[in-house]
Amino acid sequence: MLSEMIRCIGSCWRMFVFILWMSVFCNYSAAATDSLELGFEANFGGDFRLPSSEGAELSLRDLRGKVVLMTFGYTSCPDACPITMGLLDSLYKRLGADADKVQVLFASFDPERDDANRLKEYLAFFDSRYIGLTGSLSQVEQLADQYGVFFLKRTIDSAAGYTFAHSNHVYLLDQQGKLRKFYDLNEEFESLHNGIQYLIRQESR
Repeated sequence: MLSEMIRCIGSCWRMFVFILWMSVFCNYSAAATDSLELGFEANFGGDFRLPSSEGAELSLRDLRGKVVLMTFGYTSCPDACPITMGLLDSLYKRLGADADKVQVLFASFDPERDDANRLKEYLAFFDSRYIGLTGSLSQVEQLADQYGVFFLKRTIDSAAGYTFAHSNHVYLLDQQGKLRKFYDLNEEFESLHNGIQYLIRQESR
């Protein structure tokens, strides 16, 4: 009887500690989001219209009302791009129901290989809701210039023929299409998550 009471008390105590910890964690997260201030990246950003993996052209204006996460890369990228997309996938899952208020865009600077079908197939490995952007080389270069993205095509001695050196950031745009900040997901995963939550909470007020 005594051992059963001790086990019961122990279980109740662990439950109490867990509830207390969750309460503190949730309050801390909400406070961190409420106290966050996001400025604007006035020198970069802007609207665009490009062919998409959905089979039609997509404009940033078409996504008004949603938080947009845009990243740049190419489907043949062996390292940085799949790592970034994997982190975005983790972020999407963490957002839960709020993920429906967020649109991920993957803009390819390899239009020679990355047509709409290839982008759709590639992004389906991560989440079918992601949308790929492509276009002519001049369109891609213009978009990269708008967002301060660096990329350089390099010829290599392999079956691939060429690869790209490129910057690797995720761009956070608010529900009005304004660029608020860009992040290195390898170091700023939590900061991006807080930024998304901040924009969602601001929109709901």
